[in-house]
Amino acid sequence: MDTSAYQSFTCSNNVVDSSIEVAQSGQYSVERIDTNSCVTRDTIAITVNPQPDPLPSVTPVQGGKNFCYGDSSEVELTNSFPGNSWTNSDTSQTTYVDTTQSVSNKVTDQNNCRWNSDTLQATASIANVSIDVVDSTLICQGDSTQLQVNRAFEVYEWSNDSSTRSITVDQAGNYSVKGIDSIGCTANSDSIKVGVNSLPEPSLAVSNDTLACKGDLVNLGLANQTFQEYEWNNGDTTSSIRVDQGDTFQVTVTDSNACSNTSDSVRVNFKPNPDPSLDSTGALAFCKGDSVTLFTNSSYSNYDWSTGANDSQITVKNTGNYSLTVGDSIGCTSTTNALSIEVDPIQKPDLSPDNAVLCSGATVNFDPDNAYADYDWSNGSSQSSIEVSSSGAKWAIR
Repeated sequence: MDTSAYQSFTCSNNVVDSSIEVAQSGQYSVERIDTNSCVTRDTIAITVNPQPDPLPSVTPVQGGKNFCYGDSSEVELTNSFPGNSWTNSDTSQTTYVDTTQSVSNKVTDQNNCRWNSDTLQATASIANVSIDVVDSTLICQGDSTQLQVNRAFEVYEWSNDSSTRSITVDQAGNYSVKGIDSIGCTANSDSIKVGVNSLPEPSLAVSNDTLACKGDLVNLGLANQTFQEYEWNNGDTTSSIRVDQGDTFQVTVTDSNACSNTSDSVRVNFKPNPDPSLDSTGALAFCKGDSVTLFTNSSYSNYDWSTGANDSQITVKNTGNYSLTVGDSIGCTSTTNALSIEVDPIQKPDLSPDNAVLCSGATVNFDPDNAYADYDWSNGSSQSSIEVSSSGAKWAIR
């Protein structure tokens, strides 16, 4: 009710204003006074139509408000109105929805009033499901990887007959899953391929236990094999190692696929070298023409004398230093200290005077040119010199 063209006015509900808003049915009047002080009155009947009872409501008819992807759900208004308009612009009493959406209707009643229905949330299931790979799709023999469905279902049907949301696999193959939700809708995943790489097979060039000589170095390595990484159990990270201490050794290798494996172990032992010493059958100093036998105190596999002989003992007749190198059954060698042999040459004594001529009754004294330890004259004397008086005799030191 608009009275803006008048000087003053008074409405029947005692509101003094040029316009009023009413929400109730009834008779509404206004008294108007124009600029000439003339008074006029006008009355209008207002009717407020009530809202429908019941209010328009949307309910599923077939398929329910939750349905499978690819299906649809039929929904309808629970009561009839002269006019209606669905959110999808359909104007029939029922409509179909095939996607997840909010469904409502705006109706027009017999009084041409428009009313909004309640809203129905229609949900279509997800058509596809994916598999998340927790670790990797390429694993090493003996390892495993975990596959997991990216969302929850009521039931899981894996291609390997598992029935949990996540599975652990250690075999090569293609894996897929079907998920079934609470209303029986199914979703199928794509296939995931899992590959399994064989483990490297390191083989030591020395496959049996090894016995070496003390002081030697034993080389341990692989038999014509190359890998990305090496780790020996003594901490070395090279492809081969040289050891001088007895122990058990093995190596773990890693190939280009990051797969690792450990070789068989090999035991390396170090045997003490032989400890020979020389002995003799007699004195180490003797006269020319005599001899002495040299021998070692133990039995060995090989003998190598400094003279070139290869017997277990040798007979020595000459002055010199004599040593022996011996070898045991695995080739460990050792050399003795040298023994010094001294051979004294035989020195013929020179007697003077030579061919002495004596006068009757005279004597001559025979005296050797050098001093000796012992004397044995042909006349039986053991003195260093003798005196003779007979002629024609020959005298000698024996």
